[in-house]
Amino acid sequence: GEGDAAPALATLRDPYFWQLLRFTTVQALYSAVGSLIIGFPLGYILANRTFPGKQLVQATTLVPFVFPSVAVALGFLVFFGHNGWLNRVLFALFGLRVQILYSLWGIVLAHSFYNAPVVARTVHAAWSRLDPAYEEAARSLGAPLCTRFRTVTLPLIVPGIVTGTLLAFIFSFFSFSIVLALGGSRFATVEVAIYTQVRVLLDYATGSALAMWQTVSS
Repeated sequence: GEGDAAPALATLRDPYFWQLLRFTTVQALYSAVGSLIIGFPLGYILANRTFPGKQLVQATTLVPFVFPSVAVALGFLVFFGHNGWLNRVLFALFGLRVQILYSLWGIVLAHSFYNAPVVARTVHAAWSRLDPAYEEAARSLGAPLCTRFRTVTLPLIVPGIVTGTLLAFIFSFFSFSIVLALGGSRFATVEVAIYTQVRVLLDYATGSALAMWQTVSS
C-alpha cells in the first residue's frame, strides 16, 4: 500500500541517500580503474610470457571468486594498519607512520588488489584468443611495436578489458566487508548504510528502503 512505500519514497528525498549513492559510485569507479592498472599488465604477462610458477600465478586470478573479502580486509589491517607491519618498519627506520586505511584511498587500494585478478583473467582470455597472423602482417609492413599494439592488438582485446573493468566496478559497488572494515561509517557505501540502519540504529524501515533501492540498482 501507500504506507508501505512511504519509506522508499522518503529515501529518494533524503540528501543522505544521494550522498551514499554518489560515494558508492565514485569509490567503485576509482577501484575499477585501480584494478585495471594492476590487472592489465598481469593479463599481458600471463598471455605472452612463460616463466616458472606461471600456473600458480594463473591460479591467483580465481582469488576474488573463492577468497573471502573479509580476509582481504583483515590482511590490509595487519599490513597497513596504524600498528601494522608497514608502519612498524617505517617507525623503526624513520620515526614516522603513514595513514593509508580508514580513507577513500584505503578502500580503493583494497578493492583494486582484490579485483585486479578479474581484469587479468578477462584480458588474458582475450589476448590468448588473438590470431598472431594480424600482428605478423603489421610487422611485415614495417609497423613498429607501439603502432601494432595501438592499431591491431588493442582494438581486438578491448572487449576483454571492458568486461573485466565492469566486473571490478560491480564487485566494488556492492562490496560490504572491505568498506565496513576499512572505511567505517564515515566512508559508508549503500551496503554499509543498510547494515548500520538495521543492526546498529535498529531502523528497519530505512534499512529496508535502502536494501530495496540497492536491489533495483543490482
